[in-house]
This record gives sequence, C-alpha cells and structure tokens, in this order.
Amino acid sequence: RTFKGLSPKTPVEVLHNSPILEYFPYNEEKPAILTIIHEGSLGYERGVMQILRSLSLVAQKVNFKFIILGTIRDNARPAFDEEVERLGLKPFIDMPGELPWTEFGRIQATGHIGLICSQPIPNHLLSLSNKLYTYMACGLAVVGMKDSETEKIIKRYNCGISVDATNPEEIANAIIY
Repeated sequence: RTFKGLSPKTPVEVLHNSPILEYFPYNEEKPAILTIIHEGSLGYERGVMQILRSLSLVAQKVNFKFIILGTIRDNARPAFDEEVERLGLKPFIDMPGELPWTEFGRIQATGHIGLICSQPIPNHLLSLSNKLYTYMACGLAVVGMKDSETEKIIKRYNCGISVDATNPEEIANAIIY
C-alpha cells in the first residue's frame, strides 16, 4: 500500500525475503548468561555507539555476552575500539569474525535478545531488516526501533520491545527487562 500510494500507476510486486528456517533453528535451551546478538555490519547508522553506551549501563546490573555476527564498518572501527576500551566492555564482546551466513542461525539460536538499533533515517524507518526475521525464527526477543516498519511487526507479533534507538538508556532498560 505504501509504494502503490507513492506511485499508483507503477506496478508493485511483493518479494519475500525471509530466512530459510533450516539455517535459523528455534532453540528453547538458552545459556544461563544473557546473550545479546547483533547480526550484520555495525556502523554509525546502525547504532554502534548507542549500543555500546547501552551495554555499559546493562553491565552495571546484569552479566551478559554480546555477539556481533558481522563486521564493524571501517569508518566506525577506531571509535568502536576506543569506546569499548573506555567503557570496559571488551570482556563482554564476542566477535567471531566473518562467517558464512549459513552459520549465523546456529549462533543466533543460543541468544536471548536480537538488537535492531538502526538510527532514524528514511531507509531504516521505511524498510524491514532481514535480521528481524532471523531473530524471530531463532526465538529471540527483539529490541527494535520505534516509529518504524520494524516496530509494526514487533507489536503485531508481540516479539519484543520498541525503543528510541538514539537513546542508550531506553535500549539498556529494554535489554534488562
């Protein structure tokens, strides 16, 4: 409806871009330590600094592990390393490095929470992230961005909490909850 409204005479085709469930298993047996997942490259536009600042707040209340399934974007890497060091987050972060996408689900299935903290730019507000569906397939609670298409799915399927992704305190409170 959104795209037909933008250009009523242009044909619109729905393409399903959902995970192959065999690669993203649902796992009821979760580790004792809270495990937080971020799938995909992580940079400024995907909330890298907000996530790190929120994790420093989480660390004050809960023991956790943060797994990044992907890379830190080159332009954000120096600031990421500096912030991890400054906030004392190194012991909490696991970055398995570049893996085939067929391995992501096996690791995600060990998690409790999947993060989608993209910053509020039009592309992130008006589109759906693939990671939303892989998180859901693996049974992760989703912490996603308010006022977005992602929030609509989170609310409709009661699969997580929507937050102001620019606010580390809101992200931290959702993770702790």
